[in-house]
Amino acid sequence: DLSWLRKRVREMGGRVADGIEGRIQQMNGMLDDSIYTVRKIAGQLRPALLDQLGLMAAMEWQAKEWEARTGITCRIQKQSEEPHVSNEQATQLFRIFQELLTNVARHAHATSVEVILSHAGDELYLEVSDNGQGIHEEEIHRPMSLGIVGMEERAARIGGSIHFTGQPGGGTTVRVTFPIEQVEL
Repeated sequence: DLSWLRKRVREMGGRVADGIEGRIQQMNGMLDDSIYTVRKIAGQLRPALLDQLGLMAAMEWQAKEWEARTGITCRIQKQSEEPHVSNEQATQLFRIFQELLTNVARHAHATSVEVILSHAGDELYLEVSDNGQGIHEEEIHRPMSLGIVGMEERAARIGGSIHFTGQPGGGTTVRVTFPIEQVEL
């Protein structure tokens, strides 16, 4: 539509047309910036790495990006071979992981994070522990804790659960558990 409008304005000619064409160029630039931003956000919400290399690689990428941005050390351990989970499970677990890292950066006052991804039988476990100030029980159950509520909803969406434990001054550990929907490759 902007291209069509630009063409019609050029046909008009004159000083008024020049001013309008300048605004059209400005709008076109904002549109290009918006498209770039949407693509970037979409990539962060569900990076192509999830499809290309799997959950573990996507989490490692996210951890490195987050570590570079926050200066907080983030170490990931894989305790078993990564099972092939459904796209829905991979997406939900990845988004929970992102939210956990966001919460550490915003609230924990931590200097390091340890992440363990493992599975036993038909269950997958994600454990994220930080060495920060520790979450208090009342913070976990506060109805306005939208990040926590969102993570609980994401875990439930894939048939799982999420459990928060914190020790004042001793950090927080979050454990996500859910049944694996095995996917054929």
